[in-house]
Amino acid sequence: MAAWQGLYEKVRAELCPGSADAWHNGGTINSWEGTIMKFVLEVDLDAVKEEPGPELARILRYWAGNLNHYALEPGVAETVMDSAYSPVGAWRIEADNA
Repeated sequence: MAAWQGLYEKVRAELCPGSADAWHNGGTINSWEGTIMKFVLEVDLDAVKEEPGPELARILRYWAGNLNHYALEPGVAETVMDSAYSPVGAWRIEADNA
């Protein structure tokens, strides 16, 4: 299994407990409350001070482990920092009105 697949499975399990098929369609999830939401992560790889690949992997690992500290509802957002503690992006939860 590729490393990203393992991360995907971990994040899916944390975001959608008890629902093996809840995360589909490019990151769109159907929450247990019936609201369709989207998790959006944006990282400016040109702004990262270290090697982009390892930095992006570190950012993904960090947030995979810390999303459980946030309410997963539209409007929740956080700044993403690189390992030099410089802002390089953000993540947010959006309502998917598609």
